Amino acid sequence: MRRLLTCLFLAIVGLSVGQLAAQIVSYSQPMELPVFINPASVGNAGAIRFGAFYHNQWLNASSPYNTYGISFDRPFGVYYNHAIGGTLTNDAQGSNVIQYTALNIAYAYMFDLTYDFRIRLGLQAGAIMKSANYNKLVFPDMLNDELPVPNRLNYDNSHRFTYDIGFGAIGEYQMWEFGLTVDHIPEPKFDTRALAEYSRIPRKYSLYASMRINVFELYRFKTPLYIVPLLYTSYQARDISSFAVGTRALEVMAGLRVEYIGIFGALYYRNSIFYPKQSISASVGYAGDWFAISYGYNMGFMDKAFRGLEASEHEVTLGIKFPLKRRSGLASTFNKKKRMKYTKYSRKRAGASRTRRRR
Repeated sequence: MRRLLTCLFLAIVGLSVGQLAAQIVSYSQPMELPVFINPASVGNAGAIRFGAFYHNQWLNASSPYNTYGISFDRPFGVYYNHAIGGTLTNDAQGSNVIQYTALNIAYAYMFDLTYDFRIRLGLQAGAIMKSANYNKLVFPDMLNDELPVPNRLNYDNSHRFTYDIGFGAIGEYQMWEFGLTVDHIPEPKFDTRALAEYSRIPRKYSLYASMRINVFELYRFKTPLYIVPLLYTSYQARDISSFAVGTRALEVMAGLRVEYIGIFGALYYRNSIFYPKQSISASVGYAGDWFAISYGYNMGFMDKAFRGLEASEHEVTLGIKFPLKRRSGLASTFNKKKRMKYTKYSRKRAGASRTRRRR
């Protein structure tokens, strides 16, 4: 009963924030994309893992936003407490007019602080490329019907690169999981001019907590039914003094996921305090031992109106895992010739020692 009350408390805390607002987050299903959310989660599957996702934003708009991503991670080392992974994402705005392509390599290290408290630390570094295709833009003189041939001009496309660094930490205590992420630590920018200082990518701080509860834990032979509440918050700021409304974003998200025999359903509510916008997302899917797939749909609520279809988001995720080779322990890493040779038991020797003790 105490665990169920804790589960309800986490959900109520997120839903009772009030009339907040929200900027649109990158992912509608944060629990299905752990490697993209936090670099410390690299290797936490205990297997070789491949992941992919497709995210479509504002499907009914003439120039939607599309995001693609793939990931890879695996643990290594004697105890499998080291892990390495990588992510590749591409975000296309409009008809591929502007694209952001990011490649990151992540390393994570895991250690047990106590018997039931585990800590994971992760660091990722990579590069971001911003591409602009000006030939796909539409100008007013191109819409003039009096011209027999549209007045099209050819422009040189632009490609700019910058580096990026992120850090993450995860604490696992029994059924609890706590996460901290700091993205865009150097606040990367794509230009060295003075104006580019106001268009840099701001640093982002994220905190989240979840709890995995088995409702049938007291029943030994009953199929587990898991309830997983999630509370997520993030803050992102940019110093733009020339704008009346800043680009700060404080987001709060609360959700609940229910899983039974691998089939799950989840419902999330998102809001923020700086923008009059809210959203509700729902997802369904299957998460087995070596295969996972899910679909999420997000509906947006604008200020004083409902814009579900116009501000909708669609997201599909896919995950595949391959088991690692089982190890018998540290004995396999040492040379057998260098092991200490213990004296074999001898009944004659044991009898002689007992005779000496009697004397």
